[in-house]
Amino acid sequence: MKTGLKLHSMVWLIGLTLTFGLSSCVVDGIGLEIGTGTDSYREYTSHLCRYIWIDEWEANGKFYHQELTFYPDQTGSDYMYIEDRWGRTESTYNFVWDWYDNFYTSLRLNYGRGDYSYIDNIRWGDRSFSCFFDNEAAYFTAY
Repeated sequence: MKTGLKLHSMVWLIGLTLTFGLSSCVVDGIGLEIGTGTDSYREYTSHLCRYIWIDEWEANGKFYHQELTFYPDQTGSDYMYIEDRWGRTESTYNFVWDWYDNFYTSLRLNYGRGDYSYIDNIRWGDRSFSCFFDNEAAYFTAY
C-alpha cells in the first residue's frame, strides 16, 4: 500500500511540475496563465505594439518629449527630444523588452551593457497608460 501511494504521489507531483514548469500553459479552473503562449500575453503585447507611446513634460526649465515604440519581436526604440533655452538635443536608444510580471503591469527595457529601465504599475486606459518609468510618474498617450 505504501508503495502504491508513493507511486501515485510521484505521478501527481511530476504532472504538477510539468503543468507549471512549461512556458505556455493555462490551468483550467483556477485562471492561472503562464508564459508567452497565453491569450492575455498576445492581447497585451498586441496593444502595446500597435501604437507609438508619447509622453511630454517640463522640468528644470527643459521641455521633454519621449516616444516609445514596441515591436512584437520584443525589440523597441526610445526617442528622446529635449529643448531648453540653449537649444535642443535628440537621441534614439534601442532596447529589448519583456513583460516583467504575469499581470502585464510591468515592463523591463534592456538597453544593453547592463542598462535597464523599468516601467511599473501600468494602469491601462483606452489609448493611454499611466505608470512609473524608473520610479518617476509618467503618462503615455497612443499615436
